[in-house]
Amino acid sequence: MSTPSSPIHPGQGLPILAHGPSILGALDRADVLVLSGETGSGKSTQLPQLLLARHPDAVMAISQPRRVAATAVAARVAAERGEPLGGVVGYAVRFDERCSPATQVRYATDGLMLREAVGDPTLSRYTHVLLDEVHERALATDVLVAVVKRAAILRRQLPEPTGGEGAAGAPPNPGPLKVVLMSATADVELLVRYFSTAPPPAGRDAPTADAAASPSPSAVASEALGVASPVVKKKKKRPRPGSPLPVAAPPPGSGLAVARHHVRGRQYPVTVLYAADPVADYLDAAVTAALQVHVDQPVPGDILVFLTGADEIDAAVELLRARAGRLLERSDARSLLPLPLYASLPPAAQARALLPLPPGKGGRRSAHGCRLCGGTEVVAPDGGGRQTMGDLVHDGAVRASRSGGGAAADADTTTCSECGGRVTAASAAAFAAAAATVSAGSSRGSSAVRKVIFSTNVAETSVTISGVRYVIDAGVAKSRTTTPSGADILRVAPISRAAAAQRAGRAGRQAAGVAYRLYSEAAWARMAPRPVAELASADLAPTVLSLLAMRVCGPRNDPTAFDYLQPPKTAAVTAALERLVGLGAVAVTAGSLAVTPMGTAMARLPVRPAHARALLESVALDVTAPLLSAVALLAADGAVWAAGAAARAAADASRRAFAHPTGDHLTLAAVLDAYAAAAGEGGEGAGPFCKRHALNARTLAAATSVRAQLAGLLDTISREPHWVGVAAAGGVLPGGAPAVAAMDPAERVRRCLAAGYVGAAASWRGGAVRAYVLLGGAKPMAAAVHPSSVLSAAALARGGGGTPAGGGASGAAAARRPADDDGRGRRPRTVVFDELVITSKAYLRSVTAVESGWLVEHGGDYYRSVQA
Repeated sequence: MSTPSSPIHPGQGLPILAHGPSILGALDRADVLVLSGETGSGKSTQLPQLLLARHPDAVMAISQPRRVAATAVAARVAAERGEPLGGVVGYAVRFDERCSPATQVRYATDGLMLREAVGDPTLSRYTHVLLDEVHERALATDVLVAVVKRAAILRRQLPEPTGGEGAAGAPPNPGPLKVVLMSATADVELLVRYFSTAPPPAGRDAPTADAAASPSPSAVASEALGVASPVVKKKKKRPRPGSPLPVAAPPPGSGLAVARHHVRGRQYPVTVLYAADPVADYLDAAVTAALQVHVDQPVPGDILVFLTGADEIDAAVELLRARAGRLLERSDARSLLPLPLYASLPPAAQARALLPLPPGKGGRRSAHGCRLCGGTEVVAPDGGGRQTMGDLVHDGAVRASRSGGGAAADADTTTCSECGGRVTAASAAAFAAAAATVSAGSSRGSSAVRKVIFSTNVAETSVTISGVRYVIDAGVAKSRTTTPSGADILRVAPISRAAAAQRAGRAGRQAAGVAYRLYSEAAWARMAPRPVAELASADLAPTVLSLLAMRVCGPRNDPTAFDYLQPPKTAAVTAALERLVGLGAVAVTAGSLAVTPMGTAMARLPVRPAHARALLESVALDVTAPLLSAVALLAADGAVWAAGAAARAAADASRRAFAHPTGDHLTLAAVLDAYAAAAGEGGEGAGPFCKRHALNARTLAAATSVRAQLAGLLDTISREPHWVGVAAAGGVLPGGAPAVAAMDPAERVRRCLAAGYVGAAASWRGGAVRAYVLLGGAKPMAAAVHPSSVLSAAALARGGGGTPAGGGASGAAAARRPADDDGRGRRPRTVVFDELVITSKAYLRSVTAVESGWLVEHGGDYYRSVQA
């Protein structure tokens, strides 16, 4: 394997470097190292490089809770080493990967590593696994912690490596697995206790071959979970953190040897200021505070503003532009550069927020205007290439498309250094002229341009945004929970004190900074000390399916027997199992749980179980194209239509033009199909199309990439021999293939959605209720259709949609309105939905009309209560 080249050292001076020998020594003596340290100490970027320098043949995985952090930190480390991204250092996130056979340092999201563990439970390809930001207690992070512990124990118990095949033809033992858990605010005692403790017993004895299971699948699943969950006891005494403590070596056959180390010293001090009184509108207050900081505080010093979601951020960017133009002098307004940052942005758009602005003297920033990658290039005075390559600035990149001094390699065209695309000189000149105009309009010069980055909590950890000295914290974030029936609930909730500390720390990464909290000190004191583990509130169906597919839950494959970091409630696991049984992903045989071929295929698709089941059903019903488009847009997780007051009227008109009479999923399919046609050969172009229809080009571009990858996975699955039986099991139509062929395509799509959205359906109730009531839960919940839906009350009052404007499979023929309506031919009686949003009231988002009989056909006894 390759060894590091001579590195560039922007990390010099980071506190972790002084602790390097102690950290590496502790890890040599132990199986597991719990590494805590202040924000900005260099854990995420420097420790992998220290390990690689000490162990040149090491292959390590570094997990991150968010894709933005995985891609950005990988790019930063590759830049520090002076190497191209995708070589020794690479990343792998959902729908995107830049790795090669030479990759030894692989940054990946927690979810992707969990899917990798399904096929390789011992993680045999790695010598080291580093789990970053474990304090966040994300669902995938907690489960990955347990999976990595199990892999380390299994590999420790294997015979010593022999360098050849085992006696039974098994692959050679990969050797012990070294594990590092990193965080600034983690509960160190909990992690040390967990890894040094032996896993609980596997569960009940394996059932005999003649054991029978006569009750319903849901009842058997509930009975199989009768084992009491293990309890983690808290120790009263908590040792003071400091230098590495003696390694806790447990008895043979029990847990793992665990060491811990604390890296002291934040780089720069941060002053924290609180609001005197609670703010009525935190978005408006955040924009006002950003303008005030810009006016009062000298440059340099960029501003990072924490908000909750993509729609809110896009609105804040537009609001800041409008207020700056109205309230500031023209030159001062031009020096303010508002930028969005959230997970669903494409890498090139994320790079615009993460890139440092070029120096004011001698350097210049020129976007070469590549339509393929959106890359930009910054040419420094000494001619050294600095370019984004779609992610971050890479110093000394060897793939620069320009020669020394910035001279173009060709008089007429410029070659994109990332994708090889050719851009005309006129296009490059237009970008350069626009940049020069902005710089010239600022009385303080290009060096005085100040970025205002509006971000979700993706910027809370790991990601270093160069130049940030001021943080504005709204104190809230989107929190996703689930109802007993499995419906996702998205609401805005206060963050924890640990998260507030992480946000404030962003201001002290490169210089002394200030954190402005838009809440009072009393409100901060009322916050929870640490984030609540998602295992306690999130939908467990994806996690349970992954665990069952890995068969890591004992002889009966009982999910409550799994060695969780902190076990979830048994009732939540049971509810998840009931939905998986209703989806056809899990079956109960002789009192034991097993993943069906349908469930195995669902686990291979990197989307939610509801979307995976609907996609697989679409293969059986021969209607994959519109389902792929709808699911891709939902998975892209960004606003489809342009946000903000100025674009609202145009966006509403566009939504009506594309509206499908049966609901939002076919509307989304029509939008993406029309976008693909416009962006293809002979079309008007993606940019003009999005502008004409008030669409968000970033979301549509991301969804196009997601769609292509999902289509490839579906094609692979549908060609496999076992899929014949899966497809036959998927269809429940009495007439078989002839009945499918005679069915309207829109009806097939709606049947697929009914098969997938088990637990996410609602029925209209008139009378005093006059709202949709969720089906399948123990406690009924009433909700209205979200105003953005084509089935909202306002949209129906306007007459709803007509024939979709986008064409495609969903628009080939105008679909009739569903027969199962409210008796007036307008409001559907039964709907499925993608998300339950709770603000001042509960709303159903991304809604499509179905018929109640379809729910019973696909959901089995889960929907007995909706049988007409």
